[in-house]
Amino acid sequence: MKKLLFVLLVGTILACGQDKNEDTTPPRKPVFVYKSLDSAKVETGIDAIPETDGIRFEWFLNTENDLDVYTIYRRKDSVNTTFSELTSIEADSKDFLDSLLVTQGEDSGLIRQYLFFVDDSINIAQSFDYYIRAFDKSGNPSSPSDTVSYRIEPKPTILEPKKQTNSQTPSLKWNWNPLSFPQFLVRVRDEFGKTIWIYQNIPDAFPEDYEVVFNEDGKASIPLLEQDGKYSWRIDGIGSYNEPFSGAESAWEEFIVDTTQTVSQ
Repeated sequence: MKKLLFVLLVGTILACGQDKNEDTTPPRKPVFVYKSLDSAKVETGIDAIPETDGIRFEWFLNTENDLDVYTIYRRKDSVNTTFSELTSIEADSKDFLDSLLVTQGEDSGLIRQYLFFVDDSINIAQSFDYYIRAFDKSGNPSSPSDTVSYRIEPKPTILEPKKQTNSQTPSLKWNWNPLSFPQFLVRVRDEFGKTIWIYQNIPDAFPEDYEVVFNEDGKASIPLLEQDGKYSWRIDGIGSYNEPFSGAESAWEEFIVDTTQTVSQ
């Protein structure tokens, strides 16, 4: 009888110590934003950035109401290193929040919010892998996201035009010494940020100095740059076909078209 009472007492204590409303349901695993084509007017997914030598990646917001943080994990070399925690981003952070028009999958045509992160603690010519886990306020971790990878090449350097050009079809010149045998892509936009020309090419040779003429393929949205028009341009280095997740982006260079002036481009 005493033994039975003891068992009942212990059971009652354990039952009282348990929270019937305790949350043990983990968040769903985070989903990275898909990698767009390099020639897309609006680039999405893991990529180089023009501002610095860094890798930017994005993931869609989870829908759980009790989400706490996203933790990012990184490894420097998939062969010789293991993943380690890089940083955590608060789930309600506004500093890393943006939105996009989805063009793939079941949400195609919808505007969805996402978070982004730029890893600027990287090494040139070294591949980095990333995955993310979501944690709710009860500490429940999600399953790991899929893994994304990228390798930064040396940045191209803009030579001309800079600040001003006297041609409405200027020669765009840059210096680049990539580590592999990639393609390049030229982007030109107007003063409002609208893309007016994207030119992609795989050169037959790989000199250090490159040159293309604006709209040489006839595919720009305007045939000539406008007099007194303000424009900016940059060069995207794109990894070769067997290394699609690698590349570099030059800084944007601004210039004005003034055909009345005799100036070097």
